[in-house]
Amino acid sequence: MAVNQVWVDFCLENGGRLDTCGPGASYLEACLDGGDAGSEAMATAILDAIRGDGLHATRLQIACHAPYQRRWFDVVVSSALAPDARTVCGATVMLAASPGPQSADVATSRAELTAELHDGIIREVFGSTLSICSVLDLVTDPLARERIHQGVDTLDQALARLRRIAVELEQS
Repeated sequence: MAVNQVWVDFCLENGGRLDTCGPGASYLEACLDGGDAGSEAMATAILDAIRGDGLHATRLQIACHAPYQRRWFDVVVSSALAPDARTVCGATVMLAASPGPQSADVATSRAELTAELHDGIIREVFGSTLSICSVLDLVTDPLARERIHQGVDTLDQALARLRRIAVELEQS
């Protein structure tokens, strides 16, 4: 599993072990070993994403209470695609703190928007960028090649902004 520093901090602050929940560990195995309904739902969503069973992301709200605090997380699980944008190479799991069940409509809307950004817009722009790059060698006019390079650079910058927005939505 690839994780960021926020995940590492969360794991350690809540008595987790990085050998089972950190870099290189299998999040799927951790969910399979969880023994509760939330972990089971996560494992099912991850397996579905790996198999490519769903065209869209699975959205969940999972309770993950600490001894000192009740808390929930909005979770979006989707298939991770290889650079060819067709082959499933794993699953992407995005978590964001949630105020809990009382705001399920807001949490669902935020999760749906994040999923649409990730599953729809980002993948489409990335796929189009790859498609454009794949025919660049066929273009012989230097001015046309330069404009194509500028367009690809602009698309890459737009992708970076969209990814930042998706992360901010997850964290809001």
